[in-house]
Amino acid sequence: MPATRSRGENWKTSLAQIVERGGCLELAVRRADEECPASGQQSQAQSPSPVADLLWRVKLARVEPVLTVERPAAAGKAISLQNGTPLTVSMCIGQNRWKFHSAVKGSDDRFVYLQSPETVQRCSRREFLRAETAGLRLPEVRCWPIRDPMTAVPFEIAFRTLGALGGNGQTDAERVAETSSGLGTPPASELAQGSLCLPQLGPGFVARLLNISGGGVGLIVDHSNSMLLDSAPFLWMQIDLRPELRTPLAVTARRAHQHMDAGQNICVGLAFEFTCHPEHQKYVNLTLAAYVDGLIRSGKSQLVA
Repeated sequence: MPATRSRGENWKTSLAQIVERGGCLELAVRRADEECPASGQQSQAQSPSPVADLLWRVKLARVEPVLTVERPAAAGKAISLQNGTPLTVSMCIGQNRWKFHSAVKGSDDRFVYLQSPETVQRCSRREFLRAETAGLRLPEVRCWPIRDPMTAVPFEIAFRTLGALGGNGQTDAERVAETSSGLGTPPASELAQGSLCLPQLGPGFVARLLNISGGGVGLIVDHSNSMLLDSAPFLWMQIDLRPELRTPLAVTARRAHQHMDAGQNICVGLAFEFTCHPEHQKYVNLTLAAYVDGLIRSGKSQLVA
C-alpha cells in the first residue's frame, strides 16, 4: 500500500500513538537564526550561527491539554529549560520524520510542558538524517575504540583542565582542539605537571551526535566504519561544541545497542561510562547544561512570551 500523507493533518493521532507505544520526541533549543516552518525565512535577518545544536530524546507522556514530556537530562542530571524557551520538536514514525515548533509552558520535577503545535512539517528524505531540514546542525563527534576506559582518565582530565585555561592569543586548549582534529591518535598535551600518557586507542572515525539522553548519547555512523565500531566495547569520544567550548568535550561510553537505518548508516546507542572516573560525570553534566543555558542567554534563541 502507498504511504499515507495524512499525518501532517492528523498530527494529534500520531502523537497519541507515540504515547501508546511508549515512544519519544526529540527536542532542540531553537536558535534565532533558524528558519520558520511556514515562511521558510530566517526568524531574524542575521547570518547563520556556527553553534551546534543538542538534540534530546525524551519520552512523551501525554498529548492533552499540552504536550507533556520527560525533562531532558544529561549524565543522569536534568537540564533546566526556562518558561518560554522556543524549541524545535521532531517525531519519527517509521522512516518518516516530522517537525514542528513549540515553546516551554512550564515544568516540574518530572516533566516539561510544551505548547501544542498548530501544524507539523514533514522532513525531506533526501537530507542527511532529515535533521538539516528541521533546521538543526548536529555536532561532529570524533571516536576511537578503547578497550580499557581507565587509560582515558588522564586525557579526560587534560581536556577538562585545558578547557578552563584563558590568556591572550592561541591557548593550549585551542592548540589541542586544532591538532586533535585529525583521525589519528590525539596528541599528548604537556601541562605544568608533565606529559600525560595517551589512552590505548584504535583507529579513529567521525560520527554525528544524533541525540542525548539521561544516560548516554546516540550517534549516526557511516556503514564504512562498522568494523571500527565493533572492534572494542567502549568508545572514547570528543564531542565538538566549539566555538562555545574551548576544547571538545571528552567522554568514554559503552556500546549499548545499534541498528542500521534505511540509508545503511549505523545508529548506535552509547551509555556513558564513569566507573573509572566518577567525578567526570558532574563535569559532563555541568558542561552540557551550561551550553544549553548559553544558547538561551546569548540571544542565539529568544524566549517566547
